[in-house]
Amino acid sequence: MNQELIGPYAFEVGMYRPPSEGGSSSLLLRFTRNCPWNQCTFCGMYKHEKFSLRSVEEIKGDIDSIAALCMDMQTISVALGHGGNINR
Repeated sequence: MNQELIGPYAFEVGMYRPPSEGGSSSLLLRFTRNCPWNQCTFCGMYKHEKFSLRSVEEIKGDIDSIAALCMDMQTISVALGHGGNINR
């Protein structure tokens, strides 16, 4: 489990992030851990990891943490004169 800790914010992120899914410009909400198929010959990323579903409580906690982070970032953006806009 890869738990990101940023100040009071805690949410789980996956190990793999395809470039086609926004790179560092987006945040993926993790519903599962590891790969459900895990038999591709070209990929060894999760060979020693067991697939599992995350609980609804874990996912809701992540959503709450991410929402708090976004609100704080918008507050900082307003204070810096950017009108609440958040850019990279």
